[in-house]
Order: sequence, then structure tokens, then C-alpha cells
Amino acid sequence: MQVYLVPQWYELYLSKARLTEIDDVPLVSVETRNLPPAALELKRAVDLVVGLLLLVVLSPLLGLVAGALHRKKGKAFKQEIRCGETLRPFRCISSTLTVMQIISSGTSSSWRGSA
Repeated sequence: MQVYLVPQWYELYLSKARLTEIDDVPLVSVETRNLPPAALELKRAVDLVVGLLLLVVLSPLLGLVAGALHRKKGKAFKQEIRCGETLRPFRCISSTLTVMQIISSGTSSSWRGSA
């Protein structure tokens, strides 16, 4: 039996957390979900179909946003190396715009279209 004081992020994302109490002390138990191979294949197929459908539907909007970012910042995307489930690194392409930049800009003139 393995016990982790701090679970790995990927394991926490895929696990089932349950809150219990023992003598009025809250405890969080994290249980691993073990899906059968057929369920994993079905999940993968659904993920691919839904992802491709969303990409086709949202691609015009994504193109406009990428063009606006390229005009304002000089580049719309950045490449990062991230760690996968098996700790194997992979290349991730993400937007140069962060959530904090969107929140901090609020209704600034740069996002209303005026220079």
C-alpha cells in the first residue's frame, strides 16, 4: 500500500475525493478510479469528437482573437514544455494572453479597439 501526503496533480484530477468526519475532524480521502479499457477507449473517442466539433465551430473566433493578440503583442501563441501523466515531457502551445491580464485590463481602451 502506498500513501502520499500530497498527491500528484494528475492523480488528484483523476481521483475520487470524499469528505468524511471522525470525531468532528474533517478528513479527505482520495481514491483512485480504475476504469476498464473499453471505458477508456470510449472516453477517448468522445473527447476527440467533441474537441474536433468545438474546434470547427470556434475556429473563426479563435482566428480573430489570435489576430488581435498578434497585432497588440507581436505574437499570439507561446510554446511550453510540460510534464505528462507518465512524467514524459511534451510540447504545449498556449495563448500569450493570461486570465490576470484580462481581469486587470477590465474596460481599458486597448480592448475597446481605440488606440
